Amino acid sequence: MPVWRLTPIGVAIVVLAFAREGAAAVFNVEFNSLGGSATIATPLENGDEVRVTGLVQNDVGFFGHPVNFTAGMTGRGLSAVLLTREGGAFDIDGVDLDLTDSEGIGLGRTTSSNQPGLSVVTLTFAGLAPGESYQVLVTGEVVTTGSYTLTLTVTPIPAPAALLGTGLAALVLAARRRR
Repeated sequence: MPVWRLTPIGVAIVVLAFAREGAAAVFNVEFNSLGGSATIATPLENGDEVRVTGLVQNDVGFFGHPVNFTAGMTGRGLSAVLLTREGGAFDIDGVDLDLTDSEGIGLGRTTSSNQPGLSVVTLTFAGLAPGESYQVLVTGEVVTTGSYTLTLTVTPIPAPAALLGTGLAALVLAARRRR
């Protein structure tokens, strides 16, 4: 039976396989009305971030702010953090965050609370396909003034896959110790 050994060179190859040349890019998107959409023209790679800010003033009603993007070759997961502000001059109800693929199939959804103060919700998706198009859609209802911040971060390896890899490595080490 062959014995697998991970040498320092093997570790370097694995690390380089997930490394990215250059610094991660940051894309800023702003919405200041009930409508509008944005498209990120450059494919999102490992570590890239999209920062979406919505501040709707002097306009009330339902809003929808879609952000379209394409997955690059190095990013496989997506982490989204949505922060809404409720109370005082700010009143925004039922804020939803949806992730869909190019065919409109829902891949994930989360909803913020309508409690006074700050509300933070997260959405994580593992399984972005390189070259495929996706859309993140923030919807809700502005009652007086609406404010939210959304941060999307592309991750190199989805957390479940990393945990699986760590678990398998632990099993291999345990089996080697028994010998």
